[in-house]
Amino acid sequence: MPFLRRIASVRGARLLSCAVLLLVSNGAHAALKCTISATDMDFGLYSPLNPAPHNITSTVTAICRGGLGLLRFRLSPGNSGDATNRQLVSAGGALNYNIYTNTARTQIWGDGAGGTSEVFRIQFRRGRTTHNVTAYGSIPGGQNAATGIYTDNIVITVIF
Repeated sequence: MPFLRRIASVRGARLLSCAVLLLVSNGAHAALKCTISATDMDFGLYSPLNPAPHNITSTVTAICRGGLGLLRFRLSPGNSGDATNRQLVSAGGALNYNIYTNTARTQIWGDGAGGTSEVFRIQFRRGRTTHNVTAYGSIPGGQNAATGIYTDNIVITVIF
């Protein structure tokens, strides 16, 4: 019998959208409007016998128009309540994991508090611009977990 465990998606809630008035060069105000989406972070099968981390990526996309400005991408801590110690949970237990802002998986993506980082993008033009941000997920290897579907819910907030 294989020792693979099915690990389900980390699902990001569809994002908060708001508008902020920004001062443009002609002195008028223009609202920056963004539509936000995210792909599920599906870790697939996990083997507790593998000592290597189980790494995947996901994408958060903001399509913005109408103004110029700074976008701040934040992630909630998930069901664990602590972004530095996120967990995928199942009826049979929990698996430690996290989401990072960089490929080396050294900078935890959160809300900027407690040693976590936000991701920033700049809207340089008033026309339509697509901002794709990669989320780097990782489950440390060697965790002995029961067979099951493991999930967490992450809320992605974009402030602009």
